Parts: sequence; C-alpha cells; structure tokens
Amino acid sequence: MMKLFDERWGTWCLAYLVVILIAGLWPFDPFPRNEVTWLQDRNGLRFGPAGIVMSSENFQWPAAEQKSDCSLELYLEPYTNLGSNSILTFYTPEAPQGLRIFEWRRTILLIYRDIGSLHREIDVEHAFRSGTPILITITSGSRGTLVYLNGKLAEASHGLSLSLSDLSGQMILGTSPVTDANWAGEMRGVAIYKRQLAPDEIVRHFIAWTTAANPGTSQTEGAAALYAFRERSGRVVRDDLSSAPDLEIPRSFQVPHKVLLLAPWKDFEWTPSYFQDVVINVAGFVPFGFLLCAYFNSKRSLGWAVTTSLGLGFLTSLTIEVLQVWLPTRFSSSTDVINNTIGTGLGVLLFSLAGFRKQKERGSAT
Repeated sequence: MMKLFDERWGTWCLAYLVVILIAGLWPFDPFPRNEVTWLQDRNGLRFGPAGIVMSSENFQWPAAEQKSDCSLELYLEPYTNLGSNSILTFYTPEAPQGLRIFEWRRTILLIYRDIGSLHREIDVEHAFRSGTPILITITSGSRGTLVYLNGKLAEASHGLSLSLSDLSGQMILGTSPVTDANWAGEMRGVAIYKRQLAPDEIVRHFIAWTTAANPGTSQTEGAAALYAFRERSGRVVRDDLSSAPDLEIPRSFQVPHKVLLLAPWKDFEWTPSYFQDVVINVAGFVPFGFLLCAYFNSKRSLGWAVTTSLGLGFLTSLTIEVLQVWLPTRFSSSTDVINNTIGTGLGVLLFSLAGFRKQKERGSAT
C-alpha cells in the first residue's frame, strides 16, 4: 500500500499521547487534602467535594444479636450535588456494597442493600432540599423497613428487611468505600439502635436532634452507638455511649477499598452522566487510533499498522486505569478500557477507509 503519511505523524502521536495521559491522570495527586472540617457554631462536620470519615474498627455485634431488628438515624444537611453521592456505607469484604445510603440527583434518597446477587432498594423522592437540615430515620424488622423524614413516615418497603448484621463492618461517611462517589454537606448526627423505633419515639428523637442543646440524652434506650459530633476539633469523633468504634478524620482524602478495573455490569448506571462518559471515552481515543495507524502504516503494512494501533490503544487505556487506583479522585473502570479501545478502533477504521480511497484514486489515475 502507498505510504500516505510521513514522519511528522510520529510527533503528533506522542503529543496526543501526552494529552490523553494528562486527561486520564490529572490532578496527579495520590494524597489530596481531606475536605472535612468541624462546624464552629454547632455540632457537626462539613464535608467538601472530596471528604471522608471512617470508623477506626469494624462494627461487630454478638452472634445472638446479628438478626435483631435495627434502626439507623442520620441527621444531616445536604449541599447542592449532582449524580450519585454516597452518604453512608457499611463495608465488609464479603459484601463491599452491602448497605448504602445515597443522595441521588439532588433530591432522591436511595437505600441499597446488596448481598451477593440479591439487590433491594428503597427510593424516597423529594427527600432532600439543599441547605435544609433533615433527620433520616430507617427502622426495620422482619416485616420490612420504614423510612421517616423529620419524624414523618415517607416510605415503607415490605421487600427490604434489615437486621443488625447489615450495620456491621467499617462505617464510611462522605464517599463510597470502593469508588469516588463524594457527598457534600453537613453531618450532625448518627445513631444505631438494636431494635425498631416506634413512631412516637421517632418524633421525640427528631425534636431532640433539632432543638436540644444536648441531643441524645433522651435517646439511649436500645442504642448501640450515638455520634453527636460535639468535639468541634481534632481528628476523632467519639461514640457518646463509649461502646462503638471511634470515627476518624484522615488528613488526606482516600477511597479505602478502591476496586481495580470495576466490572462493566457493576459500573453501569442508567443516567445521562454515565452515557456522557461513554461518549467522551470513545471520542477521546478516535484521534489517537487514527494517528497511530497513520504513523505505523508509513513504516509497515496496513494490517500490521491496524493490529499494532489497536494493541497500543488498549495498553495505553489499561495503564491509565491501573494508575488511577492510586489516585483517590479518579475511578478505575474496565468500562473505560473497553470504550477507549472502541475509540481507537474507530480511529483506525477512519484511517483505513481514507487510505484505501486514496490508493484506489491513485490506481485509477495510473
């Protein structure tokens, strides 16, 4: 095949490779600052765009209590967010995304429970309003789960039942334990109970959290852990009952159990942002594939150029995704490797079609 391009394509290939590496690895900081600070005028912590608080040890319950009914209270104030933002997760290696509490699309409260292939969730629409405090109470037993917002019943699910075993493992606040899904807002209280709470108790707790100078003093019956975030300084949040692990505020932001090359079926979300990322990852590698194929075809046959270009596109993407494991603000996904390789292939195809057309034109002219 006629060689259609000269050595300048090699320089352009290297230049575009630098662009891809910058885009994939920016901001090159494996130890970014943890954007968690104490509130000065009230109890609580402020979570910035990249913040995390996590328990120093796992939450563990006696075997006799594992299947007990349970309740979870979260008193917080969300800031403006987009996408899927992880407020609280209990992490265990056996169920890395077992019980998760999310803020989704600014207003929707999502409660996930994944055990193996079994997925259950509760969606509570219009739960959040930016800049407005809210007490979320999740109380559950064998008959299902009830979700209260500010003392009022908001949602009931008979398909999702929680027990104290679901509140086991490492507690992660502010982001996902396995990926970058940051939540921004104020966390003012967390409480765990070894029983279901009655409606009148939930109302009393709402009043205590929102009005009492010392929230929690009337809430200890059946409580297993109570964090009122009253320290206002330091890097440790202590359980008021002195029975549960401390919560630690790391100096640098991290994703403590980050996954290498998250599988596509776990990465998939039916959201505009997900499909936008797909388009960006495909389109970003189209010029790279074109330039690689142009350069290698100036040296060798088209078939060799096609194969080599596809291989280098794949290896470049794989290298970026592996390095992203050490960058807390980046996300390591096998979906990106697939999409980048598809983009490389499209670029190779564009060059091949252009090359064959030029060759045909030259053959006709002779």
